[in-house]
Amino acid sequence: MKKNRGLFILIGILIILLAVYFGLQSWNKSQEEKEQKEQQKSEIHVTDTSGEEIVSLKYDVGNGEMEFVKEDDQWYYAADKDFPLAQSYPEDMASAVGNIQADRELENGDSMEDYGLEEPVYTVEYTDTEGNITQLYFGNMTGEYYYMTVGDTGKVYTVDGTVIESLTYSLDDMAQFDDYPSIGSGNLVKEVITQNGQTTVYDSEDEEEKVLTLYIGNQDGEGSRYVMMNDSRIVYLISDGICNNILNI
Repeated sequence: MKKNRGLFILIGILIILLAVYFGLQSWNKSQEEKEQKEQQKSEIHVTDTSGEEIVSLKYDVGNGEMEFVKEDDQWYYAADKDFPLAQSYPEDMASAVGNIQADRELENGDSMEDYGLEEPVYTVEYTDTEGNITQLYFGNMTGEYYYMTVGDTGKVYTVDGTVIESLTYSLDDMAQFDDYPSIGSGNLVKEVITQNGQTTVYDSEDEEEKVLTLYIGNQDGEGSRYVMMNDSRIVYLISDGICNNILNI
């Protein structure tokens, strides 16, 4: 009987420990959910549009007006759709302006003019897949934040300056340049040169070949020539010396 009583005591202690363990787990989970809800409640979403849903982006942040449009999941520079635009730039911009969170919303504040929003310093406009147009206006800075409002809502927020920083790239910064292969005597197996209607072929061995076509144009008058690669739309400047080596001149 004593042995059985000891066993019952141990089982009872185990049941109590398990109850405490699962109770603590449940409490921790409820606390985490409570903290998440409080955090979400404290977040102030000025804009709430997925970057993937934005199909047009137009802005002026001091470098002149820039506009990009998305067609068939491809972003283009609106003024010149042939411009070789690196897709990561408009994608990141769309994500940045579509999900702006405010540091705080000002209540019973001053006039729009006092915040620099009567005549905004910067303007941003985007259109989503449903055709909804959202206009964002940025005014004066306060520390690392901008005063900002959306359309004619009259609500003024302070938002992190990184929103504007994400839009400050020049068009040249956003160009997608071609990858030029490393070519030397060790991996060059064939060269075909067509110049003034005459073709010369240099062929050293029969291996699997990757074709690179260079179109060499006129000189620029400063020691370089205009060059294009394959079917690229980008025109490069390459020194006369390099071009002459390619042409065996």
